[in-house]
Amino acid sequence: MAQVVRVPGRVVKVKTRVSERLWRRVLCCAASNVTSAQLLTHQQYSVENYIEPTTWHHMLMNYFDISSSLAHHILRSDIRLKTCDVHILARNINTLMRYDVAPRDVRRNLPLLYRCPVRTEQYIAVLKELGILNLTADHCMKFLKVYRSDVSSLRRWKLLGDDGDPRDSLLDVLSLPSSCLARLTPPARLNSMTLEQVHRELSHEYLSWRLDCRKECVRELKASYRLNKKSLTLQHHVLHLLQHQWDIGPEKVLQNGYLLACSPVNMELIKAKVETVAGAGVKELVSLSPRILAAPPHHLLRVDALLRSLEVSKLSPGKYQMVSFQLLLHLGSTVPPLVGSMWAPQWSRQEAVLSLPRIVTLLPQTVEERIRHLEQIPELGALRLHPRKLRLIMYYKKVVSRLQALETEGSVESIPSLNTLTGNKSRSFDRYIKVGNLRRSYRDVVTCLANHFDVETHVVRQALHQQCWGSHSTVVNVHANLDYLSQVGYTKDQILSALDVVLYPPQQVCSQMDKLPHRPEAQPYSQLNPSITLQLLLYFLEKDISPS
Repeated sequence: MAQVVRVPGRVVKVKTRVSERLWRRVLCCAASNVTSAQLLTHQQYSVENYIEPTTWHHMLMNYFDISSSLAHHILRSDIRLKTCDVHILARNINTLMRYDVAPRDVRRNLPLLYRCPVRTEQYIAVLKELGILNLTADHCMKFLKVYRSDVSSLRRWKLLGDDGDPRDSLLDVLSLPSSCLARLTPPARLNSMTLEQVHRELSHEYLSWRLDCRKECVRELKASYRLNKKSLTLQHHVLHLLQHQWDIGPEKVLQNGYLLACSPVNMELIKAKVETVAGAGVKELVSLSPRILAAPPHHLLRVDALLRSLEVSKLSPGKYQMVSFQLLLHLGSTVPPLVGSMWAPQWSRQEAVLSLPRIVTLLPQTVEERIRHLEQIPELGALRLHPRKLRLIMYYKKVVSRLQALETEGSVESIPSLNTLTGNKSRSFDRYIKVGNLRRSYRDVVTCLANHFDVETHVVRQALHQQCWGSHSTVVNVHANLDYLSQVGYTKDQILSALDVVLYPPQQVCSQMDKLPHRPEAQPYSQLNPSITLQLLLYFLEKDISPS
């Protein structure tokens, strides 16, 4: 036996032997334009029909169903709408369409189109899951007022049903156990509570059950990551995606609480659009740094293009290289100046990104700006093919601040390692400031020369002599001398036979080379073997520096 309930536009058949709670739920859902339960399925967040960003006026034309001239008029009426990113506009339009917010109402509340897409999605989802009837753009703009209003006032304003529990449809989706339901406030006492209090109580119960932790841990998690006004339906779907698509369990979510503030649509877009970043699989990167799931997919694609444009070594892993560079920067400029060195395996670009996955989470503008600034430093030429140069991009601010500290202390003659400049241990850096000038290591120059001549490092060490080393024997000067000698016609084998020449200041090398054809000791100069001329050049260089 069934009873027929007539609601405008719908006819619902309900069995007579049902609980009063289920009866009220059916009436409330039938009277609503779009029920909360319809918005809580995992399929609802599919991106198959996602509207891709094009241009501002084309997206406005299609969304509002208006002419091109009217779309341009709307753009001129709000300058922030014109200046917002097209990806933000497309994302907000998709959210408003998904939750059936009338475009007519949105035209009277244009800020909904250029506000933060994640915040807009969270606010609308919270109001939907708490049973707000006939949600409009005005309700979304006045979210805090609605969210902090008590249930009795909302019922008086016809935003909630006169009877029933506004949590019913949400509880059906969350599937909380009976032990958690028993601890919730009874429906009869909800009138004196605000939606915020109702939502917070339900959030604590759900997260403590789903993450298998105490409520105190949930409170600390929500305070640390600002999760108080986050939708439970979105968190329910995020946890589902994390577990089934990204292999991230509750333990890792507790360690990375920001994941609960992610958008399931954003995660679906990353899965659909971003397969690799600089050759590294996105799933592998997410396992190393879950924060990637909070980045918009178009940012990841732009960072991918920037990192792919960088040249890195393609040698097989396991070979190690010591590279030094001298950051001679001028205080007050965009990139301040000092000294650093780098030691790391010569990996491929993919392995370089996997060794530093958080670089993917940087803004594309930040990555592009740092690369441009670092390319202005001539000393960076020694790191042109080295994958560990990504550390300079990732820890750019720390490197700059520590270089300024070294400049202040007057320790510019020393060559600190990159690990010292970018490491987390400030104690090592403080110790280096005190004794840095006493530390001298020439492995960077030796290894760079070994790479240039494609020989083993012990061959370079045997060709170099200790008395030729000096404070001027830096990677920059060595590379300048190698370029100069190559330009005047010397081969690599000839340079290797008198390798000490590259350790001297480039200005002196050029000066002595110009004088050498006119010296009596070098006559007849045109008939001398090139290896002999380099030995003569080395003799006059040493004589010029040490007159005694």
